[in-house]
Amino acid sequence: MSIKLSIIIPCYNAEPYVYELLDTLTPQLTNEVEVILIDDGSKNPLNLSDYKWVKHFRQRNKGISKTRNRGLEMAKGELIWFVDADDLIAKNSIAYILERINEEWDYMDLSWKSLEDNSFNFKLVNDRDSLSNPSASTRVFRRSFIGDTRFPEAKDASEDEHFTRHLQIRKAKHICATQFIYYYRIGTPNSNSKKFLGNKCKTKRIVYYYNAVTKDRTDILEEIKKEDETNEVILMTFRNEIPELEKYCQIMTPRKYRAMEKRGEPNNYITVIPSAYRTQVVIYTSVTYEIGGLETFIYSFCKQMSKYYDITVLYDTIDTKQLARLCEIVPCLKNDLNRPIECDTLIVNRISDRIPPNVSYEKSIQMTHCIKQYPNWHIPQDKDYIVNVSQASKDSFGDEAKDGIVIHNLTDGVRAKKALLLVSALRVGAEDKQGNDARCIKFSQMLDRAGIKYIWLYFGNRQMKNEPQNMIYCGLQLDIRPYVAKADYLVQLSGSEAFSYSLLEALECNTPVIVTPLAQNEDMGIVDGLNAHIVPFEVDGFDVKKILKIPGFTYKHDNKAIIKQWRDLLGDSTPKHDYKPKADIEVEVLVEYKDLQLNKLMTKGTKCVMKMPRAIELQGLGYVRCFD
Repeated sequence: MSIKLSIIIPCYNAEPYVYELLDTLTPQLTNEVEVILIDDGSKNPLNLSDYKWVKHFRQRNKGISKTRNRGLEMAKGELIWFVDADDLIAKNSIAYILERINEEWDYMDLSWKSLEDNSFNFKLVNDRDSLSNPSASTRVFRRSFIGDTRFPEAKDASEDEHFTRHLQIRKAKHICATQFIYYYRIGTPNSNSKKFLGNKCKTKRIVYYYNAVTKDRTDILEEIKKEDETNEVILMTFRNEIPELEKYCQIMTPRKYRAMEKRGEPNNYITVIPSAYRTQVVIYTSVTYEIGGLETFIYSFCKQMSKYYDITVLYDTIDTKQLARLCEIVPCLKNDLNRPIECDTLIVNRISDRIPPNVSYEKSIQMTHCIKQYPNWHIPQDKDYIVNVSQASKDSFGDEAKDGIVIHNLTDGVRAKKALLLVSALRVGAEDKQGNDARCIKFSQMLDRAGIKYIWLYFGNRQMKNEPQNMIYCGLQLDIRPYVAKADYLVQLSGSEAFSYSLLEALECNTPVIVTPLAQNEDMGIVDGLNAHIVPFEVDGFDVKKILKIPGFTYKHDNKAIIKQWRDLLGDSTPKHDYKPKADIEVEVLVEYKDLQLNKLMTKGTKCVMKMPRAIELQGLGYVRCFD
């Protein structure tokens, strides 16, 4: 019996979807149907032992056009249907197509819908209807109609549009499947269409605009014909007098459209898609505050790891002081959803952050910097790796972190000079610290009652209410280690910490700590009486006179081992080391103000050159505008 229908399935890394498609095909097959599946160099070879009826071929990765063309050369059927491996077809689709094989038509348009969104579909009404999309998968073609036309092997995108346009299907005879036959899986991550629209393919969308294309403009025809060999070409015009152009480009009336390049006459219709920004590692946070362990992690990570990788900090909002110090080390970008970002590894810092849609990556890492305190706190499970900063953090999330690894927080590796006495870093009023403020006040009152003389410097976001006389608010500073190094103790009386940077910095300075019995203490090597005095969460009952015996110890934080963990996780690299921070930057004064550093009155509209950190700080205050 002769073959009436050849189904050609190109497959590239389409597990597990391809098996679902084959399961749908199995009960529909007859001796009149052949299925040709070409594995185009997938990472994992397919196991087709349950589908022995499939004509299966595996090749090195050559792209969808070459794969479909190979299938077309093999096909024996009178009808040809290209089905994508990650899509599905209706249960009665083959029978429906074969029932209509003897009617007079060159191709059949298929009603289609999305597997994810019931409102996204295209239902054909009758044979006079037609599809608007150029897809080859939602059409069944007669082999005789295809003839010598093939998919464009020089293109890595928009190959369907090229194929159907060169067939000139608008001039051919067609019929319609008025019941849903084809089901798109539009939510597939890193799909080729998303890469194309993200300006990540070799093939580019070039849009021409001319008010009118007259018969004498053969130069336009020749240029578009040449571009059509490798790019998707669109011509916007109100009048076209060269019919041959229909074979080499899409022709449409002018409208708002996005393109990688715009050509022709000046216009406001076409928006150019910016080219992708590429780097090895992107470390992303939606919000970077003026202080915090996460902020210190980002800075320390960049300081240590930029020796080995090209790193970019990507943010939505950021404190200007944090931005200024990060810019001294690595490039920092405010995220623009219209600009594609590509990287080998994406590191997401907050469990509440979602990956921006314009960022693509080969490997993703979810950092977990916290202890689970609320039922609605969850670690996203859509990343390749979960990294907890301590065993205590990992344990607190239970099964959500069972496949995670523990990598302790890096420090920047810089030894600090000494300052004096009791020092704390506080986020006053922070709910996740569970009574830190009240506990500090209570502890200071106990010191007063015991007659212990002290000066307690605390650095934070704001002053505590009703603070004791000997507690001195010192405002915000990005680096308090000079004071910690000089202090007798670093005091951290939080109710919850995952891996406290202030404690870690104190221990690296060989400054003992006064700390509550946190689960993270074991991770950090904090031992009561050795390098610490551990105070009960209730504070009451602790003999504050113990702190008069200041422990002496030597503490080693193994940054080298942690760097190795990160390098094992991130993989080998060869950074360019081509980032050079600007020493000076030109600014424009927006409002009149007295600049104490320059010792002069700055008038509105004045342009001058400043040191970059100072310029960024003043821009954050609204005094100046920086020029790139």
